[in-house]
Amino acid sequence: MASDVFDVKVEGIEKIVKRLKSLDSKKAKSAMRSSVRVGANEIKKLAVQFVRPSDNPATYENIAKNIIAKTGGARSEKKNGGLVMRIGVMGGAKRYVQNKGNVRKHRVGKKYKTLGSEFNPGGDTYYWRFVEFGTSKNYARPFMRNAAAQGAQPAINAITRDLPKKIDRELAKVN
Repeated sequence: MASDVFDVKVEGIEKIVKRLKSLDSKKAKSAMRSSVRVGANEIKKLAVQFVRPSDNPATYENIAKNIIAKTGGARSEKKNGGLVMRIGVMGGAKRYVQNKGNVRKHRVGKKYKTLGSEFNPGGDTYYWRFVEFGTSKNYARPFMRNAAAQGAQPAINAITRDLPKKIDRELAKVN
């Protein structure tokens, strides 16, 4: 899958980088992760706005409720060489995968439902892919790609506004 490239303009980053270097790596990473989450939430808000017209209010499932922004985790950060934030839709899989536990319990290939809960508030929204990418019978109505394209600059702006505050907070903890 090819990734799209977005042009963004970052101003005043030199001062921020200099202040980040004054923190130890653990505190700097904490400040950056928190600020990057603020930026990711800007893109998440746009994705929710863009998908709302596609959601059918007559059904229990709601794609907008299942859009999340989360950290990529230590493994993906190590692989990619920096902080990773993922913005996506929960409730994607529909079939049990082939692994040791599912083979032992004879569940491989069987379907299951992921009904709404605190972990999946919008219900079983596996069909978000069909909305985003289209099918042979329906045209694509991209909401995630549009949110990423239109939200890149607002996300960078939010990060550059928020990061100095987070750095100040971390420096205050040290002193």
